[in-house]
Amino acid sequence: MNQPDWKVSRYTLFLSANILAYLLLSMFVFQKSMFSAGDADGFYSQIFYVANEGSWSTSPLYFVHLLRFFAVSPFYYLYVNGFHPFFESVLILVFLMPVLTARFGARQFFGQAFFVYLPLLFSYRSVLVMCSISYLFICLYGGKRSYLMLVASMFLANLSSGVVLPWLLITLMNIKSLSRRYKYIRIAALCVVVVLGFSVLQKIGFFLNEYSSGNSILERSTFYVSILNGQYARFAVYSALLMAWFVISLAKIRYQSFSMHLYTFYIPVFITFFFEGLGLISFLIPILWFFVGVRPSTQLHGVRGPLVKLGVST
Repeated sequence: MNQPDWKVSRYTLFLSANILAYLLLSMFVFQKSMFSAGDADGFYSQIFYVANEGSWSTSPLYFVHLLRFFAVSPFYYLYVNGFHPFFESVLILVFLMPVLTARFGARQFFGQAFFVYLPLLFSYRSVLVMCSISYLFICLYGGKRSYLMLVASMFLANLSSGVVLPWLLITLMNIKSLSRRYKYIRIAALCVVVVLGFSVLQKIGFFLNEYSSGNSILERSTFYVSILNGQYARFAVYSALLMAWFVISLAKIRYQSFSMHLYTFYIPVFITFFFEGLGLISFLIPILWFFVGVRPSTQLHGVRGPLVKLGVST
């Protein structure tokens, strides 16, 4: 009888050490919460309204807020019942695990373990929309099929209307590839467009209203808003992402491994430049994946095959 192989990979040990460090920092140093800003946060006001209104509304926008409440209800439960913020840090780690354990071909690059610290650097809501876009990337180009991950990606994208629009565009542009792996994706995509479309229309309507009132397009961008509010660290991060996107947009010239199929994932990043919100930052993880050499196989065009790594050692 063959004995089970209990060998633990170096990456697993490294990831475990980083998870332990993250948990200790979360418990004793960074005691963050999803709703620490309270009523000053518009997102919290939406969630609080849905949880405490006690009556249903037929408004499409109310339904969008209801879906947001379902997505973050575990965090809301911990917050309103006075649990220590450490429990929220553990919960956000659960959402990050599919990203932390994602495999690219036969390897996992060690830098991926540092994604565990994202909740210490960004708001929990920001991390959740990062998970949304990362889940979609894995569903498109990963070797395993996961309906649960695809559904979770949709729910988490709805946490920000600035994320919903690029999420919908990526899905629709890749509907043929997705339909080969997910049998009912066309029907599901139609439902998602109808449901999440209200969030997109709200964002576009607000944008057009601001533009018609005399504000320029640039004044509604997250770059301008960051400078206006004195959020210079945020401006630096977004500027770095902008420059990274320009590098990616030129990748076809240099890398034969960079297929047009992968372009359909990164092209929608462009529209996030013109909206205030979490749209651009939600692409942080896939952008970092690109710079460590993650590419879908050019033979398989990302339909069924695993991701491959080119020119990057671990």
